[in-house]
Amino acid sequence: MILISLIAEGQDKLFAQDTLPPAATLRRLGTLFLEKGEYQLSYYYNYSAYILEKDPVKKTSAAIDAVDACLIAGHYAEADRIIFDLDSTGPEVADLLRMKYAYSLLRQKDFTRAGVYLSSIKGDVKWPDQYHFMKAFTEISSKQKEACKTELGMIGDKFGASDEISSIMADLNSNKTFRKKHVAIALPLSAILPGLGQAYSGFYFDALQSFGLNTAFGIGTYASWKYELTKSKDNRNYVLPSISTLIFSAFYITNLFNAVNVTQKANLFSEDQYYRKIADKFDMVLDQNGTFIRLKINLK
Repeated sequence: MILISLIAEGQDKLFAQDTLPPAATLRRLGTLFLEKGEYQLSYYYNYSAYILEKDPVKKTSAAIDAVDACLIAGHYAEADRIIFDLDSTGPEVADLLRMKYAYSLLRQKDFTRAGVYLSSIKGDVKWPDQYHFMKAFTEISSKQKEACKTELGMIGDKFGASDEISSIMADLNSNKTFRKKHVAIALPLSAILPGLGQAYSGFYFDALQSFGLNTAFGIGTYASWKYELTKSKDNRNYVLPSISTLIFSAFYITNLFNAVNVTQKANLFSEDQYYRKIADKFDMVLDQNGTFIRLKINLK
């Protein structure tokens, strides 16, 4: 048996019952704890109510409360299990559960799967503002700027985060973007002086390394050729100069490839930072307690 402590309504005492209580009682207590902000207790009671409930209609209703409690308390695996268990329910309930699960995926920064769940909603969206906001979040995470603006433009004026929406739209409409480095500049710079293209892209350690290695092997190659050429023709041995030339050429070519590579990395980093600053504003809205995951549905 599972020992469960139950709070009796209308009484000041706490009593223990060494039996399995009715699912309705567990659900009622779970809802009470959810309203009082006791999210872990709400999770325990609501999830237990869902497991114990046998009536199909009541089980669906209990599942929605259980998903609420699971997501608030951070028990995403349990929420995932409930949603997949009830995937065959009516479209209205299924869409609600998909929205709730997409929300939890966004909180976990799993943007790809969140986008898949949001796209799988087939019926009329009951909470269009929340839907379009979450959809916009998935778009900005994949750097789809115009698609994000389209989704945000479909949010109504009554949405609770209108100020944040305005700030995000201002960033998206601004002419200011990330500073892009050009390979066409970095490559010739490194061809003229190894490491100069890396320095242009902001990778100063790579620049020093490239300059140092190419300088060292360049000097060595020059010295070996100079030494051999000072000898008489009969005594010259071109093995060492040839090897040093090959090594220097390899480092020089590597320097050119590295200049291109770090320039592309610099651009990706700048682009990620640009979109990350915008995405942070989405995060702030999602963190507003109760804005999304306390969506209710009429099961009548």
